[in-house]
Amino acid sequence: MKKNNMKKFSNGLFVLGIIVAIIGFYRIAQIRMTLPPGVCPIDNQKGLYYGSIGLFLASFVTDIIADKKEHLNKEDLHQ
Repeated sequence: MKKNNMKKFSNGLFVLGIIVAIIGFYRIAQIRMTLPPGVCPIDNQKGLYYGSIGLFLASFVTDIIADKKEHLNKEDLHQ
């Protein structure tokens, strides 16, 4: 069965969320090496973390919507 566009969009958001999270982890590792002890490196990278969490949540919501849409289409075919 062919994937619908909503599933592809959801998967794309998930992959983009993973990429943003990896970039955030990399930048924190880089910054941690230059900071003195006791300084939190995450404070400067909150945008990346919130962005990746938002992308993961958007992926989850669009996946649920796509599943419900697919389920409704199957029910319509059986009637």
